[in-house]
Amino acid sequence: MADIKERYLENEFVEIWFQGGLVYEVFKPDTSITVKAAEIIVRDRLKVSDGKTSPIFIDLRNVVTIDNASRSFLAQTEAVEYLTAGAILITNEIQRLLMNLWLKIDKPLIPTRGFTDKEKALQWLEQFKYLN
Repeated sequence: MADIKERYLENEFVEIWFQGGLVYEVFKPDTSITVKAAEIIVRDRLKVSDGKTSPIFIDLRNVVTIDNASRSFLAQTEAVEYLTAGAILITNEIQRLLMNLWLKIDKPLIPTRGFTDKEKALQWLEQFKYLN
């Protein structure tokens, strides 16, 4: 039986759902993330998490900008509530360099890695499923 999307939510920035033990966030084309957008995204992700802890897969390829305040916010307590780890799908090595800089500066409170290969990202997240 194929996994189905559970607890699906959509807002102007992202589609979010729970499937197969993971939360998924897939950003819409040409998205810019401000603090207000980040707060909305986290609010909706918390609704999808529904008090259950799991890893998250974030497809960031459509995001064009994320401001500094948003990056700091997304690394902190509220933004990672009910999450065990995060895999972020990016487009290229330049984005990877920027992400690695973010990881060093803002130090997310959960294990977080960037990937250019979706399957590798999902495989890495498997080790973080069902950790409570």
